[in-house]
This record gives sequence, structure tokens and C-alpha cells, in this order.
Amino acid sequence: MWSRRHASVRGAAVGSLFWRISLSGRYHHFFPRAYLKKHGEDPWYVNHVANITIVDDYLNKRQIRAKAPSVHVRTFARENPRLGDTMKTHLIDLDRFGVWEDDYEVFFRGIRLAGSRC
Repeated sequence: MWSRRHASVRGAAVGSLFWRISLSGRYHHFFPRAYLKKHGEDPWYVNHVANITIVDDYLNKRQIRAKAPSVHVRTFARENPRLGDTMKTHLIDLDRFGVWEDDYEVFFRGIRLAGSRC
């Protein structure tokens, strides 16, 4: 199945495949894909890297699911009083990025700006 083109970059392709497999289940959408799809957002906008964060697969599939961010983040905040500090390590400011208002446009703008300052 490898073409000449693949053979010349075989290490990169294998490396890429390795990372996709080894990291699958760890990276998920902060604003859930199903939630944004239900609100008519464009797939490019939904799947942008700015909307990807590290989330445990169990939490993503069993607790977050398609819930609005304000719902699942509020639940986690009750369990973790330092959640705001933790989210800042993901460049997410819960109070300024539209999370409590479920405002993806504000979130998208804020997270991209925060990332550009790193």
C-alpha cells in the first residue's frame, strides 16, 4: 500500500501514525463537536486546533458528551476548586473566554489570542 511518495517519507508517515494511535483518546474538543454541530457551526471551525485540549477519554465519553461547556465545567468546578488554575495551563480562561455563556466565538477568539502569546 506504500507508494514511492510514502516510501520517501515513510518515517514521517509512521511517526505520524504512531502519534495518532498513541495519543488517541487524550485529545478532545473543549466545546464538544456534537454540541457545536447541533448549533450549526462549520466543521472547520469546530475541529480547529484551538478547540482541542487534553481530556481523559472516560470523562469525554461518559460525562462531557455533547453537553454545553458551562454544564460540564460547572460540574468539574464543584469537584475541583482549583479548576480555573488548571484550565489556565491549557490556555483557557474560564471567566473571559465565554465558557460560562457557551459562547464559542468568544472562546475561539480568546484561546487563539492566548496561544499566540506563548
